[in-house]
Amino acid sequence: RQLVKSIPAWLDSVILRALEKNPDNRYQTAAAMAAALANAAVDTRESPTSSTPAPAVSRRPQIRVVLADDHPSLRAPLAAYLELAGDIAVVGEASDGREAIALAEQHQPDVILLDLNMPNMSGLDALPEIKKVSPKVRVLVLTGRDETPYIMRALRGGANGYILKTATEEDVVNAVRDVFTGTTVLGKGIAERLVEGIRTMRNIDPLNDDEHMVLRAIAAGFEDNEQIAQRLKLDPDRVPRLLMGIIDKLGVKTRAEAALMAMRAGWITMDDIRDVLSAG
Repeated sequence: RQLVKSIPAWLDSVILRALEKNPDNRYQTAAAMAAALANAAVDTRESPTSSTPAPAVSRRPQIRVVLADDHPSLRAPLAAYLELAGDIAVVGEASDGREAIALAEQHQPDVILLDLNMPNMSGLDALPEIKKVSPKVRVLVLTGRDETPYIMRALRGGANGYILKTATEEDVVNAVRDVFTGTTVLGKGIAERLVEGIRTMRNIDPLNDDEHMVLRAIAAGFEDNEQIAQRLKLDPDRVPRLLMGIIDKLGVKTRAEAALMAMRAGWITMDDIRDVLSAG
């Protein structure tokens, strides 16, 4: 479809699957590909033994989906499988968080399948913006990250479901349908991680944005207050006051304990730390 825009999305998906580099990902028989073509096409065929038209095969998509993942090798077969489900239409594909936000605003989809680790803007950073431009959209996180901080932050950011890329294609289709109907979906092992995070967190995140910034710098290894102020472009006199507030709110004795608690609770992720290290 990049070359010939008139090719239907369902046909494009079937062809791409037939051309998969890994033979295991292709249709295993000609009959399987024929069935995929027959099921995907919206068609009304004349009965060969009667002048009365055969009933139309109703395949009108009901769930409009945007896929956001920076790996085309994952998007293409997944888009094909979703389209073949019969009640799902992939209306857009994004390779980073910014594209996901733009597609959410443009298409107002029912569901966005969102990866967390993408270039330019991560899924975690894009999530609240997606919810702003498309308030009714339901976001299903599909990621390889199973760490508790990512799960906690995604769900706090408005995600309606969280599943791992190890899930089967059938599991993903069922998750899209469940999220569309308003069900919160937690993939295999995610519920356990969530409970662990809640137990560790103990209470709702009490820190403000500036306190979070300082704590991220500490978690990234910056110990000197002036160095932290310079890195975060803060008034040097504010850093000690912010640190005192952090320690007081979290009920800890040291800044190191505060950073450790925040990471365990999911208030700070490794991506946050990398952002601090790459800034400045």
